[in-house]
Amino acid sequence: MAPAKDIVDVNSVSVGNDGPLLVMDLAITTMPPLRSLLVDLTLSTKDEFPPLAAVTSARVIAINFPVFSDGRGFTIARRLRTSAGFTGTIVATGHIIPDQADYLFRCGFTVAEIKPDQQAYWQAARRFITARFQHMPGSPRSRPKPL
Repeated sequence: MAPAKDIVDVNSVSVGNDGPLLVMDLAITTMPPLRSLLVDLTLSTKDEFPPLAAVTSARVIAINFPVFSDGRGFTIARRLRTSAGFTGTIVATGHIIPDQADYLFRCGFTVAEIKPDQQAYWQAARRFITARFQHMPGSPRSRPKPL
């Protein structure tokens, strides 16, 4: 677990290790103005699941995907929402791609930290990717199956 850090405001772009980053709300397909998010707890996919006390005291938790092929961040987010009952903001950071936008949202992520030049792809993915390869029965965050 890493110390708290600032996540960028969508109105002001900051430069990280991978270049400028924006925060995109995964629940909608447009980019509304968001406040800067102060992250209370940062997790990596290599970390143990945090103690319940750390989860309940946090308002914003960031989960970093160090490499694209590491899907443990999805499980961490899902466990935070179901087992720990976390209702705050969960931020996806690191190596994530637009094709994962719907699944990030369905697993419990609230926002994703993305590069500005990828914004249109992420918005399109939230609108147009409707096929689901992994059904999550009873998930309140799942969208209805397309007809």
